[in-house]
Amino acid sequence: MAFDQETFSQLLARAKGDRSINSYGRQAKVDPGYISRLLRLKIKTPPSPGIIKKLADNALAGVTYEELMAAAGYLQYPAGSEELYHIKDALEQKVAEALQKPLAEFLPVMKVPLVSPLACNLTGESPENIIRYISVPRELEADFALEIKDDAMIEAGIFPGDVAICRKTSQFKTGEMIVAALAGGKVGIRFLLEEAGSLRLRAANALILDREVKLPDVLGVVLMIQKKALRYEQYVSLYERDSQEENISEEFLLEKLSESSRLPLAKLKEALLSLKKERGTAG
Repeated sequence: MAFDQETFSQLLARAKGDRSINSYGRQAKVDPGYISRLLRLKIKTPPSPGIIKKLADNALAGVTYEELMAAAGYLQYPAGSEELYHIKDALEQKVAEALQKPLAEFLPVMKVPLVSPLACNLTGESPENIIRYISVPRELEADFALEIKDDAMIEAGIFPGDVAICRKTSQFKTGEMIVAALAGGKVGIRFLLEEAGSLRLRAANALILDREVKLPDVLGVVLMIQKKALRYEQYVSLYERDSQEENISEEFLLEKLSESSRLPLAKLKEALLSLKKERGTAG
């Protein structure tokens, strides 16, 4: 019995009703992004019976667990009074099939490779690029994980040693946190922004300048950050950074403004000098 994506999507839309996807996801305790992809026919494999149960238990419009299970391909609905017998047979068949499958297929987690930040090509499963495998929620549909090695995202609370859970994709939205190939053959995470018709990588670190990026260098999107407990010295470093940023030099701020606005640094310096003179005269 095949997964009927279209029927499942229609049932799920009825089950959601006039609630937002986020609201339905919170009530059902199912990732709203996963629900969204099911509604948009972006997922080719059916949800697990456990996830379907959560969706059905919080469904509106009388959508039932059995209907969702049938659309997912776990049950078959024949017409007539023998329906229950067919459901029983289908369930028995599914149980028999399940006994032949690895337990991992039924767990709410899956294993993804934790890859080296020096591995620019994340499309393969080269053993030399894989540090180990880690467990992540199955519904994230993640493809790989990346251990953070730099402090480029420190102002977003992401420290070296944290792990970014990522999905390979060729479709990105401006403002998303992504994985990109960086200079020196390294891989790191940044925010992806579009400015003046070009794509730019922006760190969550005032000391790191933006850099232009081409789409082939964007390797995936960050879905989740697995964090280690913050150590006291990390807290202190953030506090010290805040103190230092209060005294950032004028020259540095002008360089950042020139970088982001693409205005010549000399012109910005002239404008600032002129403004200072005006204020001095006014004072």
